[in-house]
Amino acid sequence: MKARFSTKRDSLGSALETVDEFCKEESLTSEDCNKLRLVCEELFANIFSHAAREGTTFMEVELLREKDTICVNISYDGALFDPTSYTDERMYQEPTERKEGGWGIFLVKSFADRFTYERTGEENRLRLELKPRGRHKTAP
Repeated sequence: MKARFSTKRDSLGSALETVDEFCKEESLTSEDCNKLRLVCEELFANIFSHAAREGTTFMEVELLREKDTICVNISYDGALFDPTSYTDERMYQEPTERKEGGWGIFLVKSFADRFTYERTGEENRLRLELKPRGRHKTAP
């Protein structure tokens, strides 16, 4: 399943609906669908919020299953940014001293079985791989 979106903040809902459709088509369990939706929401929101300020105009998403792996390929134009090498120093602060935010990429890295980045021309390309944990059932 492939879709292209503008990077306006109001496109987030449509992008997440694409994820929900994929979950239903692939009969993912609620647990697997929720994990996929969370990591996609974090990545989409970062692109729509941060990259859009840097001149990003589109985001293309491809969701597919390769054997026992769910793959998410995301490409978008704009400034170079490699989230796979990003570390937020707030993660090392005491919880009472931490400012809000900064958990999105940490969550993606924690949940992903594989998370890669590549710069091709003027595009950032992310690939996220998740291994479904549950049996295949229809997601809500």
